[in-house]
Amino acid sequence: MKIGIIGFGFRVSHMWNTVKEFNLGAELHAICDPRCEEIKKQLEEEGYSTEKIKFYDDPDEMLDSEKLDGVMIGTRCSLHTKMAIKVISREIPLFLE
Repeated sequence: MKIGIIGFGFRVSHMWNTVKEFNLGAELHAICDPRCEEIKKQLEEEGYSTEKIKFYDDPDEMLDSEKLDGVMIGTRCSLHTKMAIKVISREIPLFLE
């Protein structure tokens, strides 16, 4: 399963690590966050190969460009509804923190 994350903050990164522990075939395929370079460094320190992860600044660009099997939203609370509507309108399964 190709998973995208919008807003890669502390809580959603913890949730992603929990999903990963179950070994269900989920892969971190794309991340949308204005802190892309910082997140790349963080993931590399955790042992990820960031070459396989696509990074975006714009959620619409990520959602329109990638064939995702699910999206996790970890933005600040004031953006949850706006981002959830973007995902749901594309009929992609959603996890909203």
